[in-house]
Amino acid sequence: MSEALENPPTVIWSHSNSIADFYELPTDGRDMREALDWLLRHYSSVKLWMGLESEDGVELLLMAVPTRKEEVVQRLTVYDDGEILMGPTAAY
Repeated sequence: MSEALENPPTVIWSHSNSIADFYELPTDGRDMREALDWLLRHYSSVKLWMGLESEDGVELLLMAVPTRKEEVVQRLTVYDDGEILMGPTAAY
């Protein structure tokens, strides 16, 4: 198994396809900048893909290209309320 990346808790993977990896974008300014800074170091391009508004608030999704499932997604550390929930996994 590959070594885990030191991604911040603000980097939250959503899903991937053959072209791009999609991440949830925090709506807090500081968290947003932290996530964008980290993702831009690992992808050629990161763009706002979709924004959804519900009674619970706004959800923003980023599209990061090209897809880097093996190099990035599978090596992400997964957090739960700021605590590490699990390290990298090949089960994506």
